[in-house]
Amino acid sequence: MHVQKLENEIHDLQQYTRKDNLEIVGIPETKQENLLVVMEAVAKSINVDFKKEDLSIVHRMPTAKGSSSIVAKFSSRSKKIEWIAAARKMKGIKSTDICNKLPRSDVYVNEHLSPYYKRLLGKAKSLKINKKLTFVWVRDCKIFVKKSEHSRTKRIMNEEDLNEYNN
Repeated sequence: MHVQKLENEIHDLQQYTRKDNLEIVGIPETKQENLLVVMEAVAKSINVDFKKEDLSIVHRMPTAKGSSSIVAKFSSRSKKIEWIAAARKMKGIKSTDICNKLPRSDVYVNEHLSPYYKRLLGKAKSLKINKKLTFVWVRDCKIFVKKSEHSRTKRIMNEEDLNEYNN
């Protein structure tokens, strides 16, 4: 039990370092791209104001699927939250909304989860696909689930938390 508690704390600390970050998936990488220009185009497509001072750093990260995503660290958490809310409100962004010269693909603006929490989210989503969970979502870099519409919300912190839904 003590080891599990320490592991949870390590995972939470790893995630905490990403709390001011967004991950943007689905924008193909182009030669000599300027990620500040890309971020400005994303901002315009989701109707948020863009100032380069709002960003601490922006860079590409390789994904498990062999492409890359954009990770943007914001200088304020409230600005990151504003981008997430605006992207959710759009209900579907296409790469062509950002630049009409890009091949058309879906673009997702997500919380930047650590590899551990990404795997955990994937397992929770699998349970949803298999109808063992009704709702799976991420808010403030934390994973939440509900078994049914009327059940209690539960925060998922490790695989053991998901075991009760595997039956």
